[in-house]
Amino acid sequence: MTNIDFFNDLAQKTSKHLNGGRMFFHIFVEKKIVRDVHEKLTISSKDILLDLGGGCGNITKYLLEKCHQVCLADMAEQTISVAKKKLSKFSNVVYKIVDINQDLPFKDSEFDKIVCYSVVHYLDKKEYIEGLILELIRITNSDGKILIGDIPLKEKHASLLKEREKKTIKNFFLNQKYFFDKRLLRYIYTKKGINISQVKGVNYTQIFLENILKDIPNIKFYFLEQPKALPFANSRKDLLIIKI
Repeated sequence: MTNIDFFNDLAQKTSKHLNGGRMFFHIFVEKKIVRDVHEKLTISSKDILLDLGGGCGNITKYLLEKCHQVCLADMAEQTISVAKKKLSKFSNVVYKIVDINQDLPFKDSEFDKIVCYSVVHYLDKKEYIEGLILELIRITNSDGKILIGDIPLKEKHASLLKEREKKTIKNFFLNQKYFFDKRLLRYIYTKKGINISQVKGVNYTQIFLENILKDIPNIKFYFLEQPKALPFANSRKDLLIIKI
């Protein structure tokens, strides 16, 4: 099973609370994510926005209420099919099948803002992120903003584990919850005929990403913390890129 197969299966076989591929249960998380994205990108009603890797449109539906138009782009065709049904009442959305491991099929400076949320750890190789970043910059307007959100960082995760070791009892219960949720999700997926054992993921370090970004001209970039209310705030960060 490839990552694309996995997300196609999720789109076809699971509910809206599971088809985003996030490995936790939190029915209000999309609203919290969009609130954070909106603040970091300063989305306006005139913006043309790309939601890259937007999947079944769980976040897109809230973005559509805040900007002029959204292009929802994803690699998995079934997720786009689900999104079209879910977002059928909106007239300001267009759809595109893309391969984020290749050059993106968009014109230079086509978008005012870009959201690429909880996506880059599903790239085939972590080295592919440099090409993706360059493509996102190419298709963004001058003064436009790109938010690559929910990036797993090895050093932040290691720091979290080290901090938890100081609180043995709390750490025990957090571990129990983590493994319970993981086993429950695996059980649900198995019952629905979804095999997650071959789904690939990559992790990054902030230094690795900084070494890519520092040599790219005409941008500013910032690594931003996530609100504590988001599920992976303790081990992930968002990357904001501003094209100048």
